[in-house]
Amino acid sequence: SANSIADKKISAAKAAMETQEYSLALSILDEVLSGEPARMETISELYVKALNSQAAKLLESDSDQAKSMLLKALEIDPENIACLTQLGLIYVEQKDYQNAIVTFRKVSTIKPDFAHAYFNLGYLYWETKDYAQAKDMYLRVIELKPEFVDEALFNLAMIQNKLGEQSQCIKNLEQAIAINPHNESARVYLQRIKGGSKPSDES
Repeated sequence: SANSIADKKISAAKAAMETQEYSLALSILDEVLSGEPARMETISELYVKALNSQAAKLLESDSDQAKSMLLKALEIDPENIACLTQLGLIYVEQKDYQNAIVTFRKVSTIKPDFAHAYFNLGYLYWETKDYAQAKDMYLRVIELKPEFVDEALFNLAMIQNKLGEQSQCIKNLEQAIAINPHNESARVYLQRIKGGSKPSDES
């Protein structure tokens, strides 16, 4: 019966996912859906995962193709954090900062304790010269205490230096070094500030 054929195909698509043949999995699932569109309800999670995995594979070679796969996945599952994060990073890569900001804002709304989203927003606001917003984002990262908190402290210090908040800037650099003694950027920057020369804006 048609049902058992569709079920066999879905099993084959799952097997293709196991062996990381994502485009094969997608073409099998597309076949199933063209015959039975209502199946989307039961296979949407698998389908979105296949789109996201194939997009990750294409990131380096064809970011536009990866982007369209992620947008397709997000039509099915608009709140998928993995797809949104990957899409946001493609926008950053393509210097489409406005769309990147919208995307990471959405991530932070869905998952308020996801430090990466705020870290990326901090970078985006820095790039678009919205230093007050950038500062807020890095402060949020620091509150969440992720493993890369020293990087957030360093970036925050650079913004504070730009805003003329010298003492906070020095305090955050010292804290970054205390957390991660191997953070050379923070060490060099601190020496330059304490030495009185104004560091350049190079991030």
